Amino acid sequence: MLLTVVFMPGLSGSDNIGSKAEAEILKVDNAYQKAVLAADAMSLSKIFDDDVLIIHSDGTTDNKGGFIGAISSGRLKMSTYTRSGVSVRVYNGVAMLFSQTRKTFLYKGSQATDEDVSIITYVNKGGVWRIVAMQNTHRQ
Repeated sequence: MLLTVVFMPGLSGSDNIGSKAEAEILKVDNAYQKAVLAADAMSLSKIFDDDVLIIHSDGTTDNKGGFIGAISSGRLKMSTYTRSGVSVRVYNGVAMLFSQTRKTFLYKGSQATDEDVSIITYVNKGGVWRIVAMQNTHRQ
């Protein structure tokens, strides 16, 4: 099965919430990137919903505790984390951020670089956007 995702920057989702919600999502994503680079477990715990599901590019899954534990213990240490081709869609309190992501990191002492297509799903809970799902698919 072939899945094609088209990135069209500047368009919002079907409910036309528009630029305010998109700007909020981009702000949370920026905070996420800073927190993961700084190994800031406290910030990550505020950004991730308690039942977040993370699907890594190798197909393994993670939860909030597992991912934050890897970051805070140093088992996973991000060196760089950049996005390109970013697009945000907002639908009635749910938002999706699509991007191409390039990361360099140490994992269990081994240096690695990964280039992924990423989909991050956010839910607005009580006026706060939280990540509820993140999927990274390896680009070749």
